[in-house]
Formats: sequence, structure tokens, C-alpha cells
Amino acid sequence: MGFGLVSKLSRLAVSRWFKKEEATITTAESDTASEENNENGEANQVQSIDWNDLNYPWGLNLVHYNRNELEDASAKVSRISHIGTFLVYGTLLLNLVDVMILASMGAYPMRILYSFFDIILLAPVVCANFYLTFVTLATKNKSYLAFCTGAHILMCLLYLTLAIVGEGPINGFTKFTHLKSEIAGCAGRSYLKRLDMRNSS
Repeated sequence: MGFGLVSKLSRLAVSRWFKKEEATITTAESDTASEENNENGEANQVQSIDWNDLNYPWGLNLVHYNRNELEDASAKVSRISHIGTFLVYGTLLLNLVDVMILASMGAYPMRILYSFFDIILLAPVVCANFYLTFVTLATKNKSYLAFCTGAHILMCLLYLTLAIVGEGPINGFTKFTHLKSEIAGCAGRSYLKRLDMRNSS
């Protein structure tokens, strides 16, 4: 009788162990299947993007960009990033116009050249940062995500620096500290220029 009780308990313990193992295997298989489905979905999304259709930037056609090929959430992020890129372009052009107006009043004509350098140097960097965002959203690649995060942090630091610095062609907030003297200098040089024109005539 004792032997029969021990035998029943051992069979019960073994059956419970097998049930636990089956549940563990089933859970692992379901997790693996879901991971494979996610990977297949991401792969299908990457394959659905026609990378050979070079259509951006407009007129140059160096890379492919079409936010309609992304998922809805990713497309919204890409659209916001694209708008932000044009805001930076507009800021650079506005800075050039400001410098040209000041130069017409006699204030440091060389700043026009510096402003052109700002556009030549910063515009491609901003465009590359935007396109890295698009590629990251399209591929969901972790390496691209790390690069994209680092690039955005660097760009934020650069924008903060440009917003503060007020020297040369950069019209940051610290420009207000010596704006009056600069305007007075512009007015004085403009007056001298008009006086020279009157004397020459």
C-alpha cells in the first residue's frame, strides 16, 4: 500500500512537470512566432519602399523620400521633421536678408559672405538629419535609431548656440546687448556715405 501511494505521488509529480514544460514551450513558441511576425512585417514595410525611386531633394533627386509609404504614426513624425527642416531653411534665408539690409546701411558687408557660408554648411546637414529620420522610421533599425538620436541631440545644441550667440552674422539673443551701438554705427556710416556722395556731386 505504501509503495502504491508513493507510485501515485511520483506519477502525479511527473505529470505536473510535463504540463509545466508544455506550457513553457507553448509560450516560447508563441513569443517566437510574434517576433517573427513583427520582423516579417518590418521586412515587408522595408520591401514596400521603392528606394530606387530617387526623388529628393526636388531638382537634385539624390535619395528617395515618400512619407506615404510609411505607417500612419511614422508618416506623421516624418512630416513634422520635414516641416522643421523648412523652418531652418527659412531662418537661414531670413538671417541673410537681415544681414544684407544692415550691409546696405553700411554695417560690415563681409557678414553677407558669412551668411552664405552658414547656408552652404548648415542646409546640407539639416537635410541629412531629416533624411536619417526618414530612413530610421522606414527601417526601424536600432543602429539608425542610435545615430538619429545622437544627430538630433547635436542639432538641438547647435540651434541653442545659434539662438544665444550674437556675434558676426549670427543674430542670437546676446546681440541685443550691443544692438544700440551697432545701429548707431550703421547710422553714422550711412550719413558719411551720403555726405561723400553730396561732395562728389
